Parts: sequence; C-alpha cells; structure tokens
Amino acid sequence: MAVEGHRQTTLATMSQVEVEPLIRSEAEQDEEDAFQRLYGAWAPLTPSGVADLMDGYERPWWIVGGWAIDAATGFPRAHEDVDVSVLACDVPELYGHLKG
Repeated sequence: MAVEGHRQTTLATMSQVEVEPLIRSEAEQDEEDAFQRLYGAWAPLTPSGVADLMDGYERPWWIVGGWAIDAATGFPRAHEDVDVSVLACDVPELYGHLKG
C-alpha cells in the first residue's frame, strides 16, 4: 500500500537525522545508571531495525509513540526506544516470531 511505504520511508529517513541528545535530570540519570548496572548497556533499535526484526511476522503491527509522532509532524527528536503495537490476539504469534 502506498501510504504504508511512504510512512516507512519517513521513519527510516527520520532515524538518520541528527538531533540533540536527550537531557536527563540528575534523578533520571541515576535511574539510567542503575538500569545499566543491572541489565548492561544497550542501544535501542531504529524504526528500520524494528522493520528488520519484524520481517516475516505475518500479522499487522505498527510503530507507535514518539517515532509515530515524529513521522506525523515532521519534527524529529531524540528517542530512547521504539514502541511497537500488535493486536492483543496476536501476542502469542509475536512471541513465537521473536523467540525464533
């Protein structure tokens, strides 16, 4: 569908735009540091990375949240994650897809 292709291009393009890094308060940075001590450092996927991860998943899924707002408004900003939505009835299939 043309609209889906357009939105994917917009998100892919936006994930390559340079934006100012997130500015955290001291409390937010303390929380981030505690998270990384517990789970280790990580790098969030971009929308393109999520599309690669979801390749082969045959049910509908959407990028929502901050990246979707950026795509709709055209105003990129820094992100710490990508929010993905699926239908509740498809959660078992998503689990199976991600488990491999």
